[in-house]
Amino acid sequence: MKTHLSHTLRNAMLRMLDASPFGMGRRGAASSRPAPDNVVRRLENVFEALSELSLQPHVAAAFDLACDTLQAELPTEAVAAGLYDIDSDEIRIVAARGAEQSALRGSAFPRASCLVGYASMEPTITSGNAHGAHWLGSGGQDSTVLLCPILHDAHLLGVLALAEPLRVERFEDHDRGLVSYVADQLASFIQTHRHRPPTCAL
Repeated sequence: MKTHLSHTLRNAMLRMLDASPFGMGRRGAASSRPAPDNVVRRLENVFEALSELSLQPHVAAAFDLACDTLQAELPTEAVAAGLYDIDSDEIRIVAARGAEQSALRGSAFPRASCLVGYASMEPTITSGNAHGAHWLGSGGQDSTVLLCPILHDAHLLGVLALAEPLRVERFEDHDRGLVSYVADQLASFIQTHRHRPPTCAL
């Protein structure tokens, strides 16, 4: 059973890499080599961890699970997940990990500062200095942040943001693919949660 599950997960992850513009570029003559085992293994781990997503009681718990999962597989100095408030045009941080997590959690930032440049449409690697996503990055010249919108049918629901990778010098394309997968799962959870009938208090 374990072998079958592992084989199924691996195939699902490889299909995802094929479809993602942020994967390892496995299609085409210039990118015919398969994804490295560590990249596939990381995706498998995230896939398994997020199988618990549908069991979460509310969006905050789902965001906590997503942040913990990302920190385990893509360690960074900081990670934050926020919901988009269309009325105020702000991102409200629901979950955060890292040194500034207490200050970040519950904070609200203008959408434009949370989704710098093309980040409103796709995962984007940007600077964490004053000209980029300074609200999460260290502010230094070499500070790096990965911003990923949580979208459903092109409608913004929230954002995932990670700053300062710990194991590598900067974020890479396959990191964007990983975070994009987590964002897609969160988008599905948020939509499902919003359409759940309210439960009666006992």
